[in-house]
Amino acid sequence: MLHAKDIQKAVHVDKGFRMLLRDEVSSRGVDRLEIEANAFASELLMPPKFLESALDAAGLDLEDDAGIEALTKKLPR
Repeated sequence: MLHAKDIQKAVHVDKGFRMLLRDEVSSRGVDRLEIEANAFASELLMPPKFLESALDAAGLDLEDDAGIEALTKKLPR
């Protein structure tokens, strides 16, 4: 969906784009498509509004690793 304009209109959408496998470039976080995919995934999995309200309610900040870990255990599964 992120790059829908680049995908051919077909019954099998997976034939219209390349699959990006994890490699030494993607692990550095410098590839534009990898950066966009990571941003999309993070907002899908942890919407900013939820994160901000949960951090405020718990009295946490992003530097509190133990608090963040405890918060993740409260997420619906």
